[in-house]
Amino acid sequence: MLPQLAIALTSILLQSDIATAQLTPAATLASLYSLTTSTSIPFPTATLSNQDTQSFITSGWSLSNGRIQNGASDLTFVDDPFPNASAPSSTGSTNGPVLQVTYPQGSYSHGTGGAQLYSLWNTSDGSQFNSMLLTYEVAFDANFDWVMGGKLPGVRGGPDPNGCSGGNASTGSNCFSSRLMWRKSGQGEVYAYIPETDQMCSQSSFMCNSDGYGTSIDRGAYSFVAGQWNLVTMLVRLNNPLNTANGEVSLYYNNVKAIDEKTVQFRTSDSINIGGLYFSTFFGGDNSSWATPQTTHTYFRNIQLWGSSATSNLTGPTVSGASQTSSGSGWLLSLVVSVVAVCMATEQEPIVRIRDLKKDRVNFVLENVDMAVANSFRRVMMADVATVAIDLVEIQTNTTVLPDEFIAHRLGMVPLVSTGCEESMRYSRDCTCSSFCKYCSVILTLNVSCSEAETTVNITSDHLEVVTDPREYEESDTDGEELTKRVEYFGWPVGKNNPDVAPVLIGKIRIGQELKLKCFAKKGIAKEHAKWSPCSAVSYEYDPYNKLRHTSYWYESDPKVEWPPSENAKEEEPPRDDEPYDFNAKANKFYMEVETLMRGEIVGSAITPGEVSRPYLGSEART
Repeated sequence: MLPQLAIALTSILLQSDIATAQLTPAATLASLYSLTTSTSIPFPTATLSNQDTQSFITSGWSLSNGRIQNGASDLTFVDDPFPNASAPSSTGSTNGPVLQVTYPQGSYSHGTGGAQLYSLWNTSDGSQFNSMLLTYEVAFDANFDWVMGGKLPGVRGGPDPNGCSGGNASTGSNCFSSRLMWRKSGQGEVYAYIPETDQMCSQSSFMCNSDGYGTSIDRGAYSFVAGQWNLVTMLVRLNNPLNTANGEVSLYYNNVKAIDEKTVQFRTSDSINIGGLYFSTFFGGDNSSWATPQTTHTYFRNIQLWGSSATSNLTGPTVSGASQTSSGSGWLLSLVVSVVAVCMATEQEPIVRIRDLKKDRVNFVLENVDMAVANSFRRVMMADVATVAIDLVEIQTNTTVLPDEFIAHRLGMVPLVSTGCEESMRYSRDCTCSSFCKYCSVILTLNVSCSEAETTVNITSDHLEVVTDPREYEESDTDGEELTKRVEYFGWPVGKNNPDVAPVLIGKIRIGQELKLKCFAKKGIAKEHAKWSPCSAVSYEYDPYNKLRHTSYWYESDPKVEWPPSENAKEEEPPRDDEPYDFNAKANKFYMEVETLMRGEIVGSAITPGEVSRPYLGSEART
């Protein structure tokens, strides 16, 4: 009854002058913004099997890399499941099959359900698009469970066809993406991977993330309805000049404007244009809390695009390099930017150029600084950035072959989610509690036993459970705002329940053996203990041609052949054979790379045995 009631109410509204004045079809928008080039994504005239659907899309949708990126087996052209529930005010075709996307029970993220592909819109004259209008109709099963949310198609662009999704942040020069997203109860939003600036993130309509994922724009500005067709139209106009936040993103739901943001910076480099349709839809989120409890479907039809090479002509605030936030790689990018302030105390004008930025690593060039500054910067990143780590372990039962101290040390080296801990957690030395309160501690428990013969049970970081019951924590004398600043899954083991991240192995047990313990995680820095180091590696190279002769090469016949220059040598002029040695030359250009403890293989290699910080004390050991 609800879909029919919604249609009836909308039909009544359409008869009023007020509602009619607010309706703006996609074709009208395209004309208004002079988007003169258009295309429609082809659909077949009859239903197709899954294999035929894959062949049809691969051959006719002009796919990046010539393939469907994820979820090819979840795509099928089927009959319209809602032939009598068209989107209000839609003028699109209601004949022919529609594209069904299946989300298997328990699926989340693009690797386990839904589908993802990048359809390139190639123009006949080779021109690039800087403005694009996308419209399509989407329907959800009548019993669709929204859970926590999921992605819907949008547009993307830039030289990196695989970035700006899945936690790979936008640097402003690699890529951007602008998709739609449903949230709890069907609430809608625009979900974009774009450079996050202080100016943008200070606005209430933008919900910026510090973990590498996208920005939520105007969450709840409209709502999807299950069991009927919904019409969505999104306009994206890239910013110009590059240092100006005058880009535009607008969203029309059933031809009524719901979102209109005109101070967006999509790019910092003119290498970014709009490439075409980013057909990306799945539940999530990157962990099982987003998973669909049942196999369910969405349906798509009437996918059209309009485009133009013109950029936004709006006015907007100028964005300085220092106002870029740490979106995407958390403390990594903020540290890179902060080095400028340190170096500005000298007479030189430092330059920081980010070459590659991902969720777990950043590669950048630091110029016009002394070697002492570059090395100090490396040491600060390793030893002075606060994280959360297990600091105290209460062993309750341990019948494994490993001693308590060894287990405590391995637990201390398990990386925990520490995003924003500078503001969301107190140092225990600064807290007024006598032991462990909710403001300075995170309590985790582990209880694993083996009761089956001929079976080996691996005890891993996935068995650690965060205690959320406030009664387990000591009362604090002073309340604070730390808890409100914590991200979701704060204090959890990195990658817990994520099939793409291997858990950390703590030990193995056989029948009759058990391990039961309680852990207390605290905030600290690596100057106190290596377990608090946020990095797995920090390195830098300078003088790749060895012009300064700081390195003496051992060789057999030809050092140039046996010691070829690194990739960084492409950034500098090679020396001439007759070039004299400059005794006054100093290194002032450094190629730096930082890796964090985010990827499964890095997490695994980070757990190595070592000495305990203090002697074993009964059933309690400190890591």
